[in-house]
Amino acid sequence: AYNTGTVNVAELKALLHGLMWLDEEGGGPDLRRQRGGMINVHLITDSEITVNQGNGKYAAKGVTRILWG
Repeated sequence: AYNTGTVNVAELKALLHGLMWLDEEGGGPDLRRQRGGMINVHLITDSEITVNQGNGKYAAKGVTRILWG
């Protein structure tokens, strides 16, 4: 039902669901307060584009730019 993006959006959405869970159910806000506003998260993916966007090597464009926020 979500067909307005590219395969890159699909790759990113799999990671996004885990991050959303962390924020809502996994103690995200409390962890951020305890650690000065940041949480180190290690994401595992087989998508080179997703990794390079996350590391800032590639500029995110369109919908993926919004998701990387």
